[in-house]
Amino acid sequence: MSEDNGSHLRLPDHRVGFITSADVAERAGVSRSAVSRTFTPGASVSPTVKRKVLAAADELGYRVNRLARGLISARSNLVGIVCADLETPFTGRLLSHITTALSQRGMNALVIEFSENEEDLRDAIIRILEYRVESIVMLSGSPSVSIIRECVANGVKPILVNGDTTVSGAFSVVSDDFTGAAKAADRLVAAGHRHLAVVASASSTPVQQRRTMGFVKRAETLGLTATITLNGPVSYESGVAGAHALFGTRLDQRPDGVFCTSDVLAAGFLDALRTTYGLQVPDDVSVIGFDDLPQAAWENYRLTTLRQNPVDMSRAILAAIRNIDGSADRSVVVDVTLVDRESVRA
Repeated sequence: MSEDNGSHLRLPDHRVGFITSADVAERAGVSRSAVSRTFTPGASVSPTVKRKVLAAADELGYRVNRLARGLISARSNLVGIVCADLETPFTGRLLSHITTALSQRGMNALVIEFSENEEDLRDAIIRILEYRVESIVMLSGSPSVSIIRECVANGVKPILVNGDTTVSGAFSVVSDDFTGAAKAADRLVAAGHRHLAVVASASSTPVQQRRTMGFVKRAETLGLTATITLNGPVSYESGVAGAHALFGTRLDQRPDGVFCTSDVLAAGFLDALRTTYGLQVPDDVSVIGFDDLPQAAWENYRLTTLRQNPVDMSRAILAAIRNIDGSADRSVVVDVTLVDRESVRA
């Protein structure tokens, strides 16, 4: 660092660690409390002192320690986010919307990914609690009642996305999977299909269960039976496996209308139908997905699907995060809409 005629503090070139408020106070020739007031919105500080402090902070490259301030004020402006499937396209899109919205409101996200395991989820939540976050958004997984109560007891709002809870003080934001899946059944039946099937993940998450049962129950109401095949995680490969399960063996009646519980599964399923079994979509088989990922509109898929809007989901999550007096709905169900493309007969 260059000389400045000895009128200011010189920090050694080999200094290790962050510049502190004490460094700023010494260079500006003021007290540490004056530095603190300068960087506290609404605090009283004279224009002269403020100019000295800001000039010294700029010269030194000082940045306010937000974590320390959060411990003092009991408000960290941090929101914890835990998820197990960041590689899943919809989860990635939803996370992007949430973090952007938080940043626009002067808040920051602390994101921790965990394996699909309840014990790992608990460990991730405990680690986030150590940072005195204001809320914890659980994008995936089914946390135990005890860990949710621990969050509430610490003054932290737990927000479960696509998961249900009855714990007082917790929030849930759920896509209307059951109704969306029922719409898929109605659409296939309206297209003249009577031999129905569901391709779902074997992960048995609440989302996969709701979508599978929503379709099956609606089919039963319409006097039909739907074959169910469960294969691996929510992935392209699991969709391919679903095609092999339904078309790779002799069946009394192969399905002609198939509901895939995610667009990722549908993509693998469609490709396997065409390349392995030489079937045409929708002439031989109609296919419906769920999520309306950008890939669903690609020319090689043109997938009819159910749209759950990540913008609507993130708005509901932000409303829960910002809820101060408990007046917001504790459970919000976000609508889904059918998007008709060319993978289902007209």
